[in-house]
Amino acid sequence: MNHPYQRVALALSYIKGPKVDDWVAHETNELYYKVDGNRNANTPRQATHHDDEAPWDDVVRDFEQAFADTASVEHAYADLTRLEMKVDEIDEYVARFEHLLTKAG
Repeated sequence: MNHPYQRVALALSYIKGPKVDDWVAHETNELYYKVDGNRNANTPRQATHHDDEAPWDDVVRDFEQAFADTASVEHAYADLTRLEMKVDEIDEYVARFEHLLTKAG
């Protein structure tokens, strides 16, 4: 998978399901337009990406924006309130606490 276009197309082919099918179709079309352009449209689009990493970076950014956990801070705070230290597990407790604190911002 040396070419970013192939890498993105393969990754998109693995994302399946009724809740994501429209997003995948949109991203696939955008990938095609970015790499090959769209000369048959009323307002043609020129190819903007050729042999660079931009197609991969674009789909990763779009994925994170579309499917981000918008309540991650609230979830981390809830997990912090339930965190308990058990006997002889101080290292695990501190590690979990620090991880949750980082997520909470």
